Amino acid sequence: MAYGLLHLLPAQFYALTPLELDRMAECRVRAEERKKWETAYWVACLMSVYTRKPVRTEKLMKPFLPKKTSSQIAAERDAFFEEFRRKGDEGHGDHR
Repeated sequence: MAYGLLHLLPAQFYALTPLELDRMAECRVRAEERKKWETAYWVACLMSVYTRKPVRTEKLMKPFLPKKTSSQIAAERDAFFEEFRRKGDEGHGDHR
């Protein structure tokens, strides 16, 4: 990983702490994911010229995204509704 994915020299690799190596790997993965999203966006733009309905970037990216488990979906839903309730409780007035 260090020599291939991160393009580090042996001296650079051995000078890193485990935390630094982990952060570098995470950043590299995020950069590759952003590049995939950007490529999918431009491909969707090019494809939409030739179709009746616009091609969605999310549809092109679907094979590259990890599948969500039912517990992850439930946690996201609960977090969304909790945020919605919290914003409602902040006192945006009485809407009668």
